[in-house]
Amino acid sequence: MTVDTSSRARVIDPTAHYPRIEGYKILGVLGQGGMGIVYRAVQTTLNRDVALKVLPMMIGSSSPDAVARFRREATAAARLHHTHIVPIYDFGESEDAYYYAMELITGQPLSSMASYLAEQDATMATSVRFVEIVRSALSTPSVRLAIDSGEEPTNFQPPEGIVTALDGRGRVYYRQIASWIADVADALHYAHGQGIIHRDIKPANLILSIDGRIMVADFGLAKSSEDRSITMTGSVMGTLRYMSPEQAMARRVDVDHRTDIYSLGATLYELLTLRPIFGGTDERQLLSSVISEDPLPPRRISMGIPPELATICLKALEKSANDRYQNARVFSEDLHRFINDQPIVAKAPSIPQRIFKYVRRHKAPVLAVTATVLMLVSASLLVRKIYRDRRAEVVRWIKLGTDLTEKHKWAEAETNYAKAVEREPRNAEALFQWARTKKETANAEDDRDARRIILEEADRLCRQALAVSPEDRRALNVHGVILKKLGRFDEAIAVYERLLEHHEEYYAPWVNLGTTYALMHDFEQAEDHLRRAVELSQKEKYQISEHRPYTAQAWRNLAALQFFLGDSEATANVDRALELYDEDVASLVLRAMIRMKSTDPLVLEEALDDAKFANREAGEDDANPRAKRVLAMAYLKNEKFKQCIRQADSAVALGDMTAVNELIQANALRKLGRNAAANERVALARSHWPAELTDRDGFVVTGDKGELWIESASILFDLLEAASAPETVD
Repeated sequence: MTVDTSSRARVIDPTAHYPRIEGYKILGVLGQGGMGIVYRAVQTTLNRDVALKVLPMMIGSSSPDAVARFRREATAAARLHHTHIVPIYDFGESEDAYYYAMELITGQPLSSMASYLAEQDATMATSVRFVEIVRSALSTPSVRLAIDSGEEPTNFQPPEGIVTALDGRGRVYYRQIASWIADVADALHYAHGQGIIHRDIKPANLILSIDGRIMVADFGLAKSSEDRSITMTGSVMGTLRYMSPEQAMARRVDVDHRTDIYSLGATLYELLTLRPIFGGTDERQLLSSVISEDPLPPRRISMGIPPELATICLKALEKSANDRYQNARVFSEDLHRFINDQPIVAKAPSIPQRIFKYVRRHKAPVLAVTATVLMLVSASLLVRKIYRDRRAEVVRWIKLGTDLTEKHKWAEAETNYAKAVEREPRNAEALFQWARTKKETANAEDDRDARRIILEEADRLCRQALAVSPEDRRALNVHGVILKKLGRFDEAIAVYERLLEHHEEYYAPWVNLGTTYALMHDFEQAEDHLRRAVELSQKEKYQISEHRPYTAQAWRNLAALQFFLGDSEATANVDRALELYDEDVASLVLRAMIRMKSTDPLVLEEALDDAKFANREAGEDDANPRAKRVLAMAYLKNEKFKQCIRQADSAVALGDMTAVNELIQANALRKLGRNAAANERVALARSHWPAELTDRDGFVVTGDKGELWIESASILFDLLEAASAPETVD
């Protein structure tokens, strides 16, 4: 409903007397506005619930304009048949009233949703939390629209449209808002194609139903594109805060379908910032703001708003209709480009463009041409200075962010990169460094859902950086790593292959390709690519000290794969990795595992030395649980059973594979003659047995932080067999 809040609106008691309308049984009142009363009713001929909008005859008889407007609303809405427009079933008049019947929508207007979303801090919600917030909002009787206040909706389900939209990447809230506004834009484009302009788009007239549809309602101010009598009356129509500048200027400027684009932009602005586009309640001040003031850029209110979505919003809010999207479909398509991580069409206005628009709106007729020229020249000089100063500031922010990244101060680094990108949205270096820092932040995040959200943000930033600099090998390599961590292996391989088209002699993508193929269980391809990586890593330019930890990774990952495949070459390759970087914990752990395959006591002692060294290098603050487990096994192999049990306990406490450590302890306890305790450990191990390793031939491949590791079920089964054979006590 369109509600007239002015003192001129005629208010009657809707419960005092229900009108008699043939074919309808009125059950109760849903609301009252300046254009009549909306009842909940049953259309008796079809036995279906409807919302019945009624203009009482007592109002109609005293106001022919109200009747004309009511008929215009019904006629306009009845012409429209669209998924996202509230459909009209019937209209007519009775002895008591003029009326029309429409679909009864169970849901809530976006005006109420915006308040609730702000209260719940929905902009930072995860996918699961956002669905809970929307579910709660739609099922709160005090704020639901179009149902009796005491009645709960039956068979409530999370809105399907919302769940689908959450499958996208990036911040959940902003992608969902973009999806809702895109649906409304599609509906408006259809209405405009039918010659109908809504003229009163605002959050209160956009209803989110419990089945996930966003519905456009209340065509009370609609006009036909051929009907010029309404446009030029000189009266101000629509809700002030959301009306377009041309609507606010009444008959001084013609109004066409682009007025709805502005109003939808104002609605998008409010949903992004969770505050009105212009504050205050004074009508004159609001009209003045709509006509002559630019809204505060959304990202100055919240840096969390994606830059592309802020640019789309401001494009729709251009004061001149010629500068906006020229039709609602183009608006919708740009929103879908944002949702799908594609480059948007809208561009943020440059500083000279902003100055020009400001002058155009505020020029005084008394200004002489000379003064205008002087002002423009001065503005041009000022722009150049501002550009130089801002450029220097951006470079400083990037440098500061890089220094903080090296110190592992991820959050502070991101703040500086965000400032740089705010100033220069297409700065490839700032975008790349921000994405790289988010990747490191994800590595340190324990919560799987939170880690995935961070990686999806890093993916978006990498795509933006590569849109500016498509051949940047650092950005391509990091983008591949991010996609690999997200489990999107085919996309990661495509990025690495794109990188190799321009940098075939660069060893890093070969290492990452090998690791990615191993994660896909394509071990032949994995070995081929890792062999190519170690071959390239031996080139003279990669022998400098800063490259050694990374070239060592190539040798170590090849050795890890060969160890799993039973290739004796694994020993020489892990030795080569440790020659390059003798403090690498993963290489030390791998060599200890390889040496424990031997039965030679001297070799087993060397395995124990490797495992001890790995644990010292891991340190207490950054303890490596796998290193603890391997040390426990090395103690077992060297018959140091008490130390073995303690280390296995430490590994479990750090989150290492519980079943393996319990079997290691069971073997140690068996050797100590503590058969009952050993049996308990075996039983616990069976209850904790990993689902992926129930078959002796099973295995699990991981590639976290570039460290290829393959857990083989055969190790568990060997430990189980040894632990299940009772030892006799001397």
